[in-house]
Amino acid sequence: MPEDLSRCIALEDPSLAGDCALTVALGLARPDGRDAHIHCAEVPEGLWRQECHFIAAERARSSGQVKAAIKLCEQAGRFAADCAFHLWQRAMRTLAKRIVLERMAEQQPRMRNVHARWAKRVGHISEFDAIFWRKLFRAVWDGVSRVDPAICTILDPDLEAQCRLGAQIHFHHAFRASLRSEAWTAAFCAGEPPAVSELPALADAFPGLGRFPDHPDHQRAVAAFHKGQCVDGVLPPHPDPPRAILDARTLKTKAAQDRTSAPTQAK
Repeated sequence: MPEDLSRCIALEDPSLAGDCALTVALGLARPDGRDAHIHCAEVPEGLWRQECHFIAAERARSSGQVKAAIKLCEQAGRFAADCAFHLWQRAMRTLAKRIVLERMAEQQPRMRNVHARWAKRVGHISEFDAIFWRKLFRAVWDGVSRVDPAICTILDPDLEAQCRLGAQIHFHHAFRASLRSEAWTAAFCAGEPPAVSELPALADAFPGLGRFPDHPDHQRAVAAFHKGQCVDGVLPPHPDPPRAILDARTLKTKAAQDRTSAPTQAK
């Protein structure tokens, strides 16, 4: 074991020892990203070692070692699902940038091919199917000036549903951003649920609301928000709930005494 690692592990505070060992272990790896995990086995067990494998997987992926990166994600414990996401998100985003809304129907084989390729690679690590399609169509709608779910009808039924979900994710983001304004919220709750096209005209509206035309999907969301915000005091669930993204520092602080606990994958 390298002397610097030995010194880290000798520290009395488990959290300091783990953080020190993690930093040193990754620092000793080659700068090109190859064999970034070589000293991970010497990092204290639990979250620190799991994070070492997570970071090593990202480095391996950046250097083109996909198979090695996948094996490292499998050893990332509680970070495994996020680790896997980091491996395929680049391919997903590249695909999303190439999709033209009006030509989505003919681009379905490409979408399915990318999905199948990564499902075979990392499907055993996380809930890949649900996450992939949700993230893909969320990315497809990024930067689009008019988020109209009507265009989704050109897709196969399963992908149409995911396309419409992607549009709703964007609508929820814009709507929740508007609710941060007390003036807009007061105007929204002043009467019956307004039409989607009327939302941008309310006081202090979030500019992004202008992207959404009148559509039954959007109008149902308006009704749900009106009931939740103005009547019940509880907002409707977000269509793209955050995965259980783990804050490594928080986890390690809270579980410093449990560095050998069984890994639990993020969702």
